[in-house]
Amino acid sequence: MADVEIVQGEFGDNYDFTIYSEQTAALANLTNFTTFTLKIKSTDEVTTHLTKSLSLVSGSTSVLRWAIASADTASIPVGVHLAQIIMVDEAVTIRRKTEHLSVRVVSKLD
Repeated sequence: MADVEIVQGEFGDNYDFTIYSEQTAALANLTNFTTFTLKIKSTDEVTTHLTKSLSLVSGSTSVLRWAIASADTASIPVGVHLAQIIMVDEAVTIRRKTEHLSVRVVSKLD
C-alpha cells in the first residue's frame, strides 16, 4: 500500500496531509512556513510529474491540503512514484522537507 493513492484523471477532491515532527512524533506546527509545495517524481527521481502548491487547512497548524485540479492527476502516469512536501518560510531562511512518500496512481475503470 502506498502513502498516497489516487486515480489517474480524477479531480475535484481534496487530499489532506497531516505533518508530524520527526523529532517528537507530535503534530508539527507549520505556522512559521508560508509556502508548501508537493512534488511528485518518478522513482528514479529524474522526471518531475507534478509540482503543486498546498495550503494550510484553516483552523489547523499541521494539516496541508492539496485541492486536486483537473490537470493534476492527468499528468502523472499510472504506476508508483515518489513525493515530497517542501516547506519554506517567508524570509526563505527556514526550509524543511518531509521524508519521501510513495504515490500509487491507478487507472480509472470505465
